[in-house]
Amino acid sequence: MTAAEARCPDVLYRTIDPALDDATFASIADILDTFSPVVEVKGAGIAFLDIDGLELLYGPEDVLAQRLRRAIPEPFGATTRIGIADGRTVAEIASRHGIVPNDPGITIVPAGANARFLAPLPIEALPISFDAAERLRMLGIRAIGDIGARLPRNALVHRLDHLGETIWRLSRGETIDEPLSPRPRPLVTRDEIELEWAEESNDRLIFLLKGLADRLARRLDAHGLAAHRLRVTWRFDTRPALASGIEGATPPDAAIHQRDLFPAEGSASGASIHEILRWHLEGAHLRAPVIGIAIEAMDLAPPRGRQLRLLGGQLGRPASFDRQRNARHAIARLRARWHPDAVRRARAQPSRRPEDAFQWLRPEASDEAFEDVDDVSPGKKPPGRSGPARPRPAKVPRPTPQPSALLGQPPVWIIDPPEPITLRVPGSSKSPIITFRQRQIPLIEWAGPFRVSDLPWRDNRAERDYYQAIDADGRAYWLYHDRIDDRWLCHGIFD
Repeated sequence: MTAAEARCPDVLYRTIDPALDDATFASIADILDTFSPVVEVKGAGIAFLDIDGLELLYGPEDVLAQRLRRAIPEPFGATTRIGIADGRTVAEIASRHGIVPNDPGITIVPAGANARFLAPLPIEALPISFDAAERLRMLGIRAIGDIGARLPRNALVHRLDHLGETIWRLSRGETIDEPLSPRPRPLVTRDEIELEWAEESNDRLIFLLKGLADRLARRLDAHGLAAHRLRVTWRFDTRPALASGIEGATPPDAAIHQRDLFPAEGSASGASIHEILRWHLEGAHLRAPVIGIAIEAMDLAPPRGRQLRLLGGQLGRPASFDRQRNARHAIARLRARWHPDAVRRARAQPSRRPEDAFQWLRPEASDEAFEDVDDVSPGKKPPGRSGPARPRPAKVPRPTPQPSALLGQPPVWIIDPPEPITLRVPGSSKSPIITFRQRQIPLIEWAGPFRVSDLPWRDNRAERDYYQAIDADGRAYWLYHDRIDDRWLCHGIFD
C-alpha cells in the first residue's frame, strides 16, 4: 500500500459498496436482456446467457460476442471478458482463462470440444477451493487433462466426495450444469446517477441523460409499458456561493428541483425519453453545478400505436393526421422547456360573458382535441367513436339585433382580466381618445354598442356595452362600458 501511494500520490480510495455494485451490474444485465430471453446473474460482475437459437438474429457466435461487447457501455465494455461453450461452468472458465491471440477478451469453445479446451489449463482454473487444489497437486495432478487420464473415478470420489465426481466428469468434457435460472425482472421505474464531480456543461448532462433514458426504456420495454409522465429530479451542489439551482427557484428549493414532463404520445423508447429530457434541459437555465440526476416513469400503460391505412384520400389516413401529430410534439416540447401549465387548451362553453365562454384545460396527450377526424363525404354519416358520449351544450337564447360591426371576427388576443381605460371626448366634432397602458390613443372609427346582459338572477350580474374601435395606426380594440360600475375597460385586441 505504501509503494502504491508513492507511485500514485493522487490515488482515490473507495469503500466496498455491495448495493452500488449490484445496482451498477443490474443496468448491464438489462442490456443483456435485450439479447437473450434467459439471463442468469451469478453475482455482481458475472452473468450467463442462453444463446441457443440466436444465430438467426445475430449471426455466428463470434459476431454475437462482438455485439455484446459493443452494447456494454464504457468503461465496462473494454474490460468485459466473454466465454462461449457448452455449459456455464466451461463458459466461465473460458472467459477467465481463455487465450486467443486475436482477441484476448473473447474465447469460443466449439461444440463438443470442452475436454480438449480444458486439458492444458492448470487445475487452478477449476471452480474448487484452495484445499481441494492442494489435494490434487499431492496426487501429481497439474493440468485438468491429467484428472481423467491418471485418476480413476472411484479414487477421486473417495478423496473429494461429490466434488471429485464433478471435476472428473468436467475433465472428460461432460456437461455438469443445471439449466439456467432466468433472473427475475422486477418493474423498476426509477433510475438515477450520482456524480463524483459537479457538472455544469449542458452537453455532458445531455450525454448522461441519454444513458438514464436508455436504461429506463429497456426496463419498460421488458414489461410492454410506456410512460405518459416522467419526473426528473436535479440535485445541485450548494457549496458554491450561487443563488439557486433553477432560474426562479427559491432558496429552499436550490438543492433539489423536480419537474414533471408529459411526452406527446407516451414514451417507450430511449430516443423519445431522451428527447423530452433534452427539451427540458434546454429551457431549465441551470445556475448551479449538478451532482445528481434521477428520472422516474409514471402513468404507465401499454403503448398505444396508431394503425395507418395503406391507401390515401378518404380510405387512407385522415388529412389532419400529420398536423395533429406535429401539434402534439410541439406542445410537449413547449411544456418540457417551460412548465406543464405554460400551454393550455381552451374549450368553448355556453356563456353570455366572453371571459366565461371557454374553459382552460391541460393539453394532455389523451385529449379529444387531438382525436383523428376522418374525411366524410357530403350526406355520409360520420363514423362512430368509442368511449363515453359527450354532453350536448345547453342552448343559448338568440341575441337581440345588434348594430353593424366593423370587424367580423372576434378579437384574437383576449385580455383576462380586462384592463381599465379612460375615455374622453374633446368635443362634439372630435374623435374620442382612450388612455390605455399609459398611452393616449385617438380613435378614428368605432362601432357599437353591442349589449351583453346577464340573467337577472345571476350573482355579480354584468351589464356591458361593447364597442369595436380602430386607431390611426390601424390597430383595433375591443372595449366595453360597464353600465353597473360606470367604468370603461379594454377586453381584447384584434389582429
